Amino acid sequence: MLASLLPGFRDVRSALVAGYMWFCAGWLLIGHYHPPSAGLLARPALELLELFGTGGRLAAISVLCLLIGEVTGSFVAVVFGR
Repeated sequence: MLASLLPGFRDVRSALVAGYMWFCAGWLLIGHYHPPSAGLLARPALELLELFGTGGRLAAISVLCLLIGEVTGSFVAVVFGR
């Protein structure tokens, strides 16, 4: 059963690592200079993140990074014809 899961994990792993790289680059370039403001959308999002705790925040960031990795991977595949 584990052998059947590994090929699918490779696809997820590459997109997740790419998403983490984009997330870290964005955080290093923008995050320190522009802290999030408590605007119209940010305030409810921050309140929701406080309910989840640290594990929920890490899971939410991981899902966000996975989506970013999938989108950028698809974009690169379209642009470079892979």
